[in-house]
Amino acid sequence: MSIPRSRWFLGILPALLVMAVLLRAGLMLPNVAQLTTDRDLYLGIAQEIQAGHGFSTPGTQTPTPTAFRPPLYPLVLALLPQWAAPPWPALSIAGLNLLLTVVLVVATARASGLTESDCHGGLIAAVIVAFDPLLILYATMPMTETLCAALSAGLLWLAARRSWATSVTWRHSWLEGLLWGLCILARPTYLAAIGLTVAGELLPILRRMTSIETRRAGIQRGLALILGAALVVAPWAIRNQLVFDRPIFTTTHGGYTLWLANNPVFYEEVVEAGAPAWEGGSLDRWQRANREAMHAAGVQGEVAEDDWQSTQAKAFIVQNPSGFLRAMVHRARSFWAVVPRQTQGYPASIAVGLGIYYSILWLALLGAIVWLVRCRAWSKLWP
Repeated sequence: MSIPRSRWFLGILPALLVMAVLLRAGLMLPNVAQLTTDRDLYLGIAQEIQAGHGFSTPGTQTPTPTAFRPPLYPLVLALLPQWAAPPWPALSIAGLNLLLTVVLVVATARASGLTESDCHGGLIAAVIVAFDPLLILYATMPMTETLCAALSAGLLWLAARRSWATSVTWRHSWLEGLLWGLCILARPTYLAAIGLTVAGELLPILRRMTSIETRRAGIQRGLALILGAALVVAPWAIRNQLVFDRPIFTTTHGGYTLWLANNPVFYEEVVEAGAPAWEGGSLDRWQRANREAMHAAGVQGEVAEDDWQSTQAKAFIVQNPSGFLRAMVHRARSFWAVVPRQTQGYPASIAVGLGIYYSILWLALLGAIVWLVRCRAWSKLWP
C-alpha cells in the first residue's frame, strides 16, 4: 500500500527532519570548538570579505587576493551575522549546517519519491542521508561537505523531474544549469559530472534511429545546462582575470593537490608502506621543503606556484608509472573502504557498525543499478 502524499510530507518527513537535526546538534554540543576550527581557511576568507578586503588570504598584513579555495562556501559564510565574541560564530555555523541538513533531507526525499508510488523510495533515501555517519560528522565542521551534499540532492531532484517529466522546458534545464554552476563554485570536481551529464544529453544525436525532435531536445537541454552553469561561474572567472591575468574558473589549488598526492615521500611512506594516512610530522616537513624549493626556484604568486607544483607532479608521474598505478589502487581502495583505515581512539564497535552500514549501502547501490539495467529504466538510471 503506497503512502499518500499528504501523509508523507505532513507526517513522516517532518519527524525524520527533527531526528536528523537532533543527531547533528547532539554531536555539535560536545564538539563546539570544531565549528570554528578553520581547517581550510574558509572562515578566514569569510572574515576578510566581511572586513571589506574581498576574497583575500587571511593573516596577511595587506589584503592579498586569493583563488586558492573555491568561492561559494566562504561567500555563504560571509552572509552570516558579523563575527563577534564566542559563542556566536559557532552558533552561526551550526545554524547554517542544520539548515543545509534540512534542505538535504527534503531534496533527497523529493528526488527519490516524486510520485505516491515512489514514496517508500523517498523514505529510504531520506533515512540514509539523515543517519549517514560522515554527513553527521561533517555537519560539526566549517567545511563544504554539508553544502555540497545539499546541492547534490537538489541536482538529483531537478534531474529526476527532468527524466520523469513528459515534456521538459528550456527553463527547467536552465535552472538545473544554474545549480550546476553553484556546485562548481563549491567544488570544481563537479566539472567532471556536468561534462558527463551534457554528454548524456547529446548521446541521442549519435543514434541514427533517433527522431529529429529527440535530437533537437537533447541539444537544447545540453546547451541550457552549459549556459546556466557558465552564467554562474563567469563572475568568478572574470574576477580572476582581473586579479591574476588568467580566467581561472576553478582554483589555484589543483597543482598543490596533484603534487601532494604524487610525490616521492607520499609514495614511499604511504603507498609503498601501506600506512593508513600520511603522518603529520612528515607531511609538515614535506610542505616546508616544498615551500623552500619554490622559493629557491624563484617561484612567486599563487598562479606560478600552482603551475610549478603541477609540473613537478606530472614529471614525477611520468618518471614513476608503476608507482602511479599503485597510488591509484591505493586511493580507490581507500575511497571505497567500508571501514576507516585509521580507527585509533575509537571503540571497535564503531568500526564494526560503520562496516555493516556501508557494506549494506554499497550492496544496495549495486543491486539498484543491476535492477535498473535489467528493466532498461535508463531515464531513472542516468541521474
